[in-house]
Amino acid sequence: MKQGAAVNADGLKEFFKNKTVFTLDELRGHYRRIDPDFKETTFKWRIHNLKQKELIRNVRRGVYTFLARPSHQPVISPGLKKKYKEIKEEFPYSKYCMWETRWLNEWMLHQPGNFMTLIEVEKEAAQSVFYFLQTRYKKGDIYFKPSEKEIEHYISVKQESIIVKTLVTQAPVKEENGICVPRLEKILVDLFVDKSLFIAYQGEELAHIFENVYNRFPFNLSTLFRYAHRRKRKEQLKDFLLKSKIIPNELIDS
Repeated sequence: MKQGAAVNADGLKEFFKNKTVFTLDELRGHYRRIDPDFKETTFKWRIHNLKQKELIRNVRRGVYTFLARPSHQPVISPGLKKKYKEIKEEFPYSKYCMWETRWLNEWMLHQPGNFMTLIEVEKEAAQSVFYFLQTRYKKGDIYFKPSEKEIEHYISVKQESIIVKTLVTQAPVKEENGICVPRLEKILVDLFVDKSLFIAYQGEELAHIFENVYNRFPFNLSTLFRYAHRRKRKEQLKDFLLKSKIIPNELIDS
């Protein structure tokens, strides 16, 4: 790149000041207007550098934004830590993730009267983990892939429940304070798909949760739709987002 032609993040923000998001091609075109000899290898390095410095972030594949938002850092309760440690010691080679519906409270309009701890385990070990937890906790508080009847008559009226489910392969998860937890994209898709289990989070609440998460945290639509596809609800989720107008339509349709 020619001397003096380098563009810093402030310069890019000024150029794209009227755009909430911009594409990879738009960014490439901007650099090449400044320097027609700008090489693709240099461009890839520039993108990598901007992402490493957290100056830009992916909204979805090939689409970026300058909006700086802190990553979601859920509060890991002592109870969740205890359960994770117990399972880890008994099943050290199994893959699983855990979270609590209390995490949703800050994004909701109305607060639910009951809460669930979700423990998702790879298929081969899921039932064994369920039986193991029954030896540690009150049996009536633990459910394995609960039916609609169990949800309606038992879980919905209990203050606390532990739900053991099968972990969908390639589900988006991350490590937080030494515990494997779902990424926000996974939580949102699960809320949308598992309507019976998450009955308290449907309707207006669901739209409110999606909107709050999208506006407050780094959010990757490619990850969201890829996981929704694995759960066979990609098109339904797209329709929901288009109708609710939470996310710009051009990002959903692209």
